[in-house]
Amino acid sequence: MVVLKNTLNNNNNNNNNNNNNNKKKQFYKRPDKKDKKQEIINSKGVKVVIGETDLRTKSLGALSILEDQILLNVVFNEFTCSELLKYQCVSPAFYILLGDDRLWKDAFLREIKGRKEFVKYIENWKISALSYLYPNSFNKFKKPYIPLHFPDFYSHEVYTRWLRRHMKVKDYGVDFGHVKHIESDELTVEEFQREYEIPSIPVIFKNAQRGTPMMEKNEWSEERLIERCGDVVFKISHQDNKRIQMTFRDYCQYMKTQTDEEPLYVFDQAFGEKVPSLLDDYNIPKFFPEDLFKYNGEEHRPHFRWIVIGPERSGASWHIDPAGTSAWNSLISGRKRWLMYPPNFTPYTVESDEVVDKIYGSPPSLLWLLEVYPYLPPDYRPIECIQEPGETIFVPGGWWHMVLNMEQSIAVTQNFCNSQNFDEVCSDLANDQKKDYDDFKKHLLTSRPDFQNKFNQFEFKNDQFTHSFDDTDYWDLIIKSILNNSNLKFNEKPIIINNNNNNDNDELINTTNINKNEEKEEEELKKKEENRKKYDEDEDDDSDLKVKSKQIKLPPKESTLYLEMPNSGQSPVFIVDEKYVIKLYCSELGGEKSWSTELFLYSKIKENSKLNSTFPKLLSYGNIKDLLGDKLQCEWKWPYIVTEYLKDTLNLQDVQPVPDSLPYPYPSPPEEDENDDENDEDDEEEDIKVLDDNLVDFLVEKVSLIHSIEIDDNNNNNNNIENNEKQSILIDDNIKSLLNEYKKDKWLPWKNQLLSLDSKYISNHWNWNGLPPHLRSQLASYLPIDKTELIDYSMDPCFIHADLTDENVLGIESTSEIIVLEKIKKLNKTSKSAKKGIKNSLASRLKQLNQKGKNNDDQDCKLVEVKKTIKIWDPKYLIDWGDSKIGDRWYELVSLYISVFALDKVRLKSFLSKYLLPNSNKENEKSWLDYYNENPQNFIKRAMQYTLIHHCDAFTTAARHNPLLRNYQTIDELANSIWNLDV
Repeated sequence: MVVLKNTLNNNNNNNNNNNNNNKKKQFYKRPDKKDKKQEIINSKGVKVVIGETDLRTKSLGALSILEDQILLNVVFNEFTCSELLKYQCVSPAFYILLGDDRLWKDAFLREIKGRKEFVKYIENWKISALSYLYPNSFNKFKKPYIPLHFPDFYSHEVYTRWLRRHMKVKDYGVDFGHVKHIESDELTVEEFQREYEIPSIPVIFKNAQRGTPMMEKNEWSEERLIERCGDVVFKISHQDNKRIQMTFRDYCQYMKTQTDEEPLYVFDQAFGEKVPSLLDDYNIPKFFPEDLFKYNGEEHRPHFRWIVIGPERSGASWHIDPAGTSAWNSLISGRKRWLMYPPNFTPYTVESDEVVDKIYGSPPSLLWLLEVYPYLPPDYRPIECIQEPGETIFVPGGWWHMVLNMEQSIAVTQNFCNSQNFDEVCSDLANDQKKDYDDFKKHLLTSRPDFQNKFNQFEFKNDQFTHSFDDTDYWDLIIKSILNNSNLKFNEKPIIINNNNNNDNDELINTTNINKNEEKEEEELKKKEENRKKYDEDEDDDSDLKVKSKQIKLPPKESTLYLEMPNSGQSPVFIVDEKYVIKLYCSELGGEKSWSTELFLYSKIKENSKLNSTFPKLLSYGNIKDLLGDKLQCEWKWPYIVTEYLKDTLNLQDVQPVPDSLPYPYPSPPEEDENDDENDEDDEEEDIKVLDDNLVDFLVEKVSLIHSIEIDDNNNNNNNIENNEKQSILIDDNIKSLLNEYKKDKWLPWKNQLLSLDSKYISNHWNWNGLPPHLRSQLASYLPIDKTELIDYSMDPCFIHADLTDENVLGIESTSEIIVLEKIKKLNKTSKSAKKGIKNSLASRLKQLNQKGKNNDDQDCKLVEVKKTIKIWDPKYLIDWGDSKIGDRWYELVSLYISVFALDKVRLKSFLSKYLLPNSNKENEKSWLDYYNENPQNFIKRAMQYTLIHHCDAFTTAARHNPLLRNYQTIDELANSIWNLDV
């Protein structure tokens, strides 16, 4: 940058030196004078004009190799106002590029950061900056200000910036009905909590501020606000400048005359302290009576309310509200376009490390909508709505949202913590800044001791996730303890340490011989704590976008074991030495029940050799709490099992991949072969093939065996585990409860499961965001109110795997020789040397197409038998009993068809034809396909209903296989497309 500025200074001095007029003329010429041109014919016979140089190249010199976008965003963006003014004199290109209003705005607001003089916006940011910085030497109104024009200069970047600055966005957005608009008087608080707040679904209330002074008496109109607080300096922000000194009266004048792409925005959390009477002009809507942060006291509570004012094109880029809080926003005037994603979606342009550190670098709203939104895959489009004047929107905690003001808008918003989002707020506080959590807990329990139990429940769950998988000391201790207790041999990595007694020789030792140095660990912990950066306590920070500074993390230690660490912490799975799989069960997903079920079914399948050999061998089980006691530093028992590792296996997903996302509507062009030789195809690596018959036959056998497991407690107390004779699988309280339910009513366990699914499926679809919103709105009418109506009582309940996905079906790779008939072209008189030229000839290709139309291919070919060796994936194993239930076998069909069969109706039809239903005698055997043929519509309806309430996101997987599923307008049409075997 210094070299660049020195170069520009030299050029500028040359231009101002009367003795260097020739150099000035060489640097650029007047637009009406043209360079001498000469036309020549090059070697390819093309007419070329030489000696022509455009104005941009001449004006920028060596910098012309850089694109205008780079020049404006990277190079010139570092200039100060004085440098922008000086370097505009260099050449026409510099005059135009450095005159960009956004450059002047950014430079000016950076330069005045911390100054106390009031800012006034005059016509544009260049004039505003010069008037502010040089009040005595610059006066636009005393001296004519005539901008120069260079019609021969063109810049697409400058033009698009100008377009965005002057774009009218009043109609830039449509309310697709994704978010319901409900009259506030027609919804009770209990209904709101049950239907929207607890399942975490956005909603808009109409007339929630009816009767308040700001709505009925226009106390918050622009005119009245100017009268009441025209001289008040509200918090006005731009990028990192959080305190722009501008009175509200001057800001309103700015709103009327500005042409900013990213306008200044009033977002003031202290408006109530600056103008207390404003707090009397609105009410907190009846749906949000509880705010637990109020018990912190005014001095200690986080910022929670803001006045929000901005012109069209202003708004907020992608962010999540702080501390896990939910929010409501009441719009007094104007219109807002909201875009939202559920918590498990990360918007494009937001990086994963930004999410962790809560520093969001997303582009401004308008730029994102113009340059990102149109190119999103259809299944990655955000949830959208338009907020009209008088409406209040509810944004659940953890939801990503972006706002664009379509008109000049005035609003008030508040964030809150209540009983419904209590866990989310505690999680955010505890995991980001422990001191904030401790303060919140202390203040709340002082006034509300009834929350002690909720804190206990939260800490019980949260303690299970306090150790990162980078904390190898912690996890190595656990894994070693499990393996040692199970009498399972394992290897450890040798490490090299420096021997203090002999610096020339390094000693190779085993990590088990190293004693832990507790003092060193404490020092490292202190360093980590010192590296934590606290929240910025400046009251001018934009608290809605308030973020915690990035923590400096020490590099993770390498595990002393040959260990493959988990990707997830909900049910972490460790692979040790490629010999053992250790699976831990977390309380978050009912882990202890899953553990009990898995052990019980392992004991049951011992009775069936075919089924027992299909699952990995169970080697050990237990609770980590029993092994480590207080060393575990957690109240949860952490139940675990150890199974054998199935080496040299591939899961079905490895050989039958699912697309990561739907393609953009325009298909990518086919790749052209660089080499036209016909034998090139043989050189390509052949994909592993999944033979349909093998897959279907394997699953028919294994699924039938699973469904035939007897639901009783016989032969379960004496099944000793191999290699661990001291332990035996016992029925614990979870299994006893399950079997007692079954004895009372054989369908009772499944009815209870349906109740659980019923309470979650709507929330799941909103958070998955896979099912299109227009279909999501039809869920309630398509599904029965009483979900037990889904049960097919014509068949008895059975054990179902409930998670037969492509990840849980494992196979091995093999090769097989097959004989195929191939067409071989008969030899003709055309030489091989001429063959390639003929193939590339347009006439030849047209001739070949014409011959195909006359069906002459067979005349020029002959059939020969060819031996081929192909790679085959052969299914051998199933894994994971954790989700198994006593239930309806229809539920099994959903993941089997959509995930394992990849929505292939040929596979499904084959499976149904071979799967024999229970209660059918051998003389009159009835397959599931027979059941379908008796009443196809009944089959389609029941299967689709189970698809919609399934605990996995079945629709998204189905749409990845068939993107056209998103185009159906009704669920009936969708069901017919997915489950009708005759279309």
